[in-house]
Amino acid sequence: MAWELEFWNPTRTALLRTLRSETSIEVDEGFTWQLDPNGNCRQWKTKIRNDQLDVPPRAVVVFRVDGKPRFFGVAVDPPSVNSPDSEDLVALGGRELLRVALLDGRVYAGGVFTMVRDILARLCPGALTYSATLIGNGTGTDAGPSLDTFYMPHANLESALDELAKSAQVNWGVDVQGRVFFGRPAAQPLTVLFDSQDWRRLRVQGRETVTRASVRVISSVGGLIEGAPGWNYVAGKSVPYLPKTVIRTAEHAEHPTYKASVTLSAPDGVALVKSVKPLPPSSGVDSAAETVDDDLTTFGTLQKTSGFGASWRISAGEGKGQVIGARVTYQLTQAEGGAGIRLTVEQNSVSSGSWRDSAIATLDLPAGDSSTTNTVTLLLPPDARHGAFQFFKVELGHKKLNDANTTLRIHDVTFLVVDEDAALNVARGALYVPYSAPAEITLDELRDPSPMVTVLGSPQGDVTGPAALFDYAHLPGRPLTTIVKIGAGGQSETAREVQWMVKS
Repeated sequence: MAWELEFWNPTRTALLRTLRSETSIEVDEGFTWQLDPNGNCRQWKTKIRNDQLDVPPRAVVVFRVDGKPRFFGVAVDPPSVNSPDSEDLVALGGRELLRVALLDGRVYAGGVFTMVRDILARLCPGALTYSATLIGNGTGTDAGPSLDTFYMPHANLESALDELAKSAQVNWGVDVQGRVFFGRPAAQPLTVLFDSQDWRRLRVQGRETVTRASVRVISSVGGLIEGAPGWNYVAGKSVPYLPKTVIRTAEHAEHPTYKASVTLSAPDGVALVKSVKPLPPSSGVDSAAETVDDDLTTFGTLQKTSGFGASWRISAGEGKGQVIGARVTYQLTQAEGGAGIRLTVEQNSVSSGSWRDSAIATLDLPAGDSSTTNTVTLLLPPDARHGAFQFFKVELGHKKLNDANTTLRIHDVTFLVVDEDAALNVARGALYVPYSAPAEITLDELRDPSPMVTVLGSPQGDVTGPAALFDYAHLPGRPLTTIVKIGAGGQSETAREVQWMVKS
C-alpha cells in the first residue's frame, strides 16, 4: 500500500520534505499510530535517521495511506540531527498545537458552541484548520448549551476547550486533516465480521467506576464580605456561620449495584451560576424598574429615607432557581462627612422572613466620583444547618436619616442562581460504568474510528460495545492493521501511553 509523509515547519507555512513509499529509503520499518473513537489523533511513531531527514523540533507531521489522511500531529522530540542511528520519531496529535496557544482575557457568556467558534476564529494556530461547521451540529450557527460566564484568562486553548467540553458534555479533538472539531455528531457505529480475526479478551476496568457524581457549585462566602456574615440565625438563635456546600448530583441507574461516588470541583473558568432578574422594589427607589432592566446606562435613585430604603428579593416559589449571590452596579457620590450607604444581603430558609434560619451580611459601599460606576458581587451560601432555600434579599439604604450629602444611583441589580443544566452536565460527564466483557479485535485493514463497535460472530457471540481506542499499523510484514479495543483499553490511560511509547 502506498504511503506519503510530509514534514512542515512548526507553523505549517513551509513544506520541508515529502517522503513516499515508492522512493523513500529514509523510513523502512513502517508506522504505528493511535486515534480516539471520536477521530482525535493521539500519537504516531516511526523510525528515522535524522542526520538524513533533519526533522526540526515541533515539525508538523501529515501522514497518508493510499492518498487518504490517516494522522496529523507534531513531532515534539525528534532525534538529534547529528544522529547516524535509526531512532524513534514520535508525533503527538494536533491538540499539542492548542496546548501552546493561549487565550486572551475575553469574558464569555452564552452558548458554548458560539464561544468555541469565537475562540478558534480569533486564536486558532495557523497550522490547524478551523471551520465553524465542525463546531456543533454542522450548521455552523447553533449556539449549544448556555453558560452565564466563562473566563480563563491566559489559559492555554487545550485546557479551555477541555473545560468547555465538560460543561457541555461533548467531546472534541483534532482530526487526521488537522481540523479542530467540538461537539460534532458521532460517526456511524462500526460493524465488522469476526471471521476468525485475531481476538483477545481484556481485563475489566473496574477502578474507574463512578455511578454517582456531585459537583460543588459554591462552598464559601465570596465578594466584598470579609469573613463570616455579621449575623447567622439557627432556630432563632445567633450562632457561628457554617457555610453549606451547594452541590448538584447526577446518578447512574447502576448506582445501587456499584455505590461508587465522587465529588468534583467546577471546571476552571466555568461559572456554574447564571444571572436572573428580581422584580423592582415597590418603594424606596425613584425609577425602580430601571434597576433591573439590563441597561447599565439607566438607573434608579435611592430616596432619602430612614433605615434601608429599598430591597430586591427572589423567593423559591418564583421558579427561578436557588439564589446564592447578587451583583450590584451603582454610582455613589458623597461629600466629605457624608453618611454613606449600607448594603445588606440575606439568605433565608424561612418564608416568613423572621430571621429564624438565615445568614445575613452587611458592608458599606465605597464611594466614587460622579462619573464612576462600581460593581460588587457577593456570594452567600446558606448555613449548613438551615432548611431548604426560601428567599434571597438585597437591601440598600442610607446609614443616617435624610443625608443630603449622599446620592446613590443603582444601575443594575442581578441575582446569581445555580445553573442546573451546566452543573448536571459536569456531573453526568464523570459517570462511568465498566463494560463487563472488554475485548480486542485485530483487522487486516484500516478502518475509520467510531464510538461504538459491533463484532458479528465473535467467540462471545454478537458483541456491541463502546470503543476505547483504535491502534493502527502499516508495517513491512503486515501492511495494514487496525486493532479495536472494545469496552476498555486494557489498562489505565497513562499505562497505555507508556507501553505504547516503549513498544516497537
